[in-house]
Amino acid sequence: MFRTLVKKQLYEIFKGWFFNAKNNKKRSCVGTVAIILLFVLLIAGIVGGGVTIMLTALCPPLISVDCGWLYYAFAGGIAVLVGAFGSIFSTYSGLYLAKDNDLLFSLPIPARVIVTSRLFTVYILGLIYSGIVTLPAAVVYLVFAPITLLSLLGGILFIFNVSLLVLILSCGLGYVVARISVKLKNKSYLSVIIALLAIAAYYFVYFKATEWISAGLQTVLAVGASFKDQAYFIYLIGCFAEGNVLGIVCSTTLHVGLTALTIYVISRSFIKVSIRSSTVTQARQKTVNVKQKSVFFTLVDKERVRFTSSATYMLNAGLGLLFFIVLAVAAFVIKGKLEGLNSEFFSANYSSITCAAAIMVICFCVSGVFIVVPSVSLEGKAIWQLKCTPIDPALVLKAKAAFQIMVTAPCVFISSVCCAIAFADNVLQVLSVVLLPQAYLLLFTFLGLFLGVKMANLNWTNEIVPIKQNLNVLIALFGGWILDAVIALPYVLMIGVVPVEYYALILFAVISAATVLLWRALKDNMVKSFERL
Repeated sequence: MFRTLVKKQLYEIFKGWFFNAKNNKKRSCVGTVAIILLFVLLIAGIVGGGVTIMLTALCPPLISVDCGWLYYAFAGGIAVLVGAFGSIFSTYSGLYLAKDNDLLFSLPIPARVIVTSRLFTVYILGLIYSGIVTLPAAVVYLVFAPITLLSLLGGILFIFNVSLLVLILSCGLGYVVARISVKLKNKSYLSVIIALLAIAAYYFVYFKATEWISAGLQTVLAVGASFKDQAYFIYLIGCFAEGNVLGIVCSTTLHVGLTALTIYVISRSFIKVSIRSSTVTQARQKTVNVKQKSVFFTLVDKERVRFTSSATYMLNAGLGLLFFIVLAVAAFVIKGKLEGLNSEFFSANYSSITCAAAIMVICFCVSGVFIVVPSVSLEGKAIWQLKCTPIDPALVLKAKAAFQIMVTAPCVFISSVCCAIAFADNVLQVLSVVLLPQAYLLLFTFLGLFLGVKMANLNWTNEIVPIKQNLNVLIALFGGWILDAVIALPYVLMIGVVPVEYYALILFAVISAATVLLWRALKDNMVKSFERL
């Protein structure tokens, strides 16, 4: 039974590779291979390649001073960070809020089998995402360090232990959110707040720990002492991946023990929490005065309600909105540090370079907000309700795009204004920093809408599938980052030759015209595809 449930879970996650949900037909072998190769290119090629380049620069100097443990500690933190974005928000909705919970409870299947099968799929996702970092980290270390049986074993266990840590963090967060949300109202907002606090706490502890360890290491190296004599336990945990026998035993035992404890706790409370999560309470009748709205704004409000009622939707598709706030604050924090650089070239082009960097970072953050991409898929089998109403399908699609623009545009504007105040020297630079990201937002939104319609997946039992595990979301996310790099590349090649304000304003006009032409060219095609769903 466990094998059958795991197969079902994995099929739900990866069925988009082998099955076309639009026409209810199996994909051809060529189509399946093409999708898998695209996934490997985006994940392993782009993300894994970038990580490998970074780790290649970091590894040799740390190994030369006998600090390979610090290299693995840094790589492990990055891997947990990537794994968190890949699976940490899947646990709550995939474990406790899955739509087939009631069906499985009605069958003679032990709860522990249901729990372990679902946790296994969470582990697989965490292993895939964290492996993007841990596998290159182990390979890079073995390239620059002597290869021994213990170092090879340590590298393998490093990949295994980090994936277990991702699973433990995902389960811990999902369990806390589930236990609290069944007792309080506004569960979606509560889930988002708890998840964000947990992520913020993890980032704070990790970056502070890295800072403390680095500072301590520099002090120790300066006086010629050994770090392990002063903090042996930290050293032991960090150096197991290098092949330290005691570190391997302690670290593996710790991770396996915590994983077993996590599975035990969730198994004991799974039925109780899941049943409470699915209970329906009688609502009190209240008289509310509702103002009449146009059809368009009614559709926009429908998208708002869907977005704010799902913690999974907000945490995955809207998490990038918080980055704009961080960027607005960071612009003033790093301003003084940048002004202190002594580079003659940088000083002569200070405002131009910093404004260009600000525009690129803002556009990068825009690519992290993909609310519109899964919006069509989230209609699910209830999409007939929209299609049978006398509403123009084009208006439905415009409303989905408009909601993302209405939510994202103010955040983009605030961060752009803060960056312009911090870095711009003239009015043209201010206009370039403010206008270009808005044009990029429109282009990215319409491209995301196109992907959402053309690659819609209406057959799902868990909302995490269209929100996080659909191919169109992956293409939109990484495609947006690639597009950001492409539009920035010409300026990077011409730094010091062309002022950023001229390049940005020309690019603003080009992107705006391209967005208008793109919408006119794709509107009819999207409407026909929407009607065929």
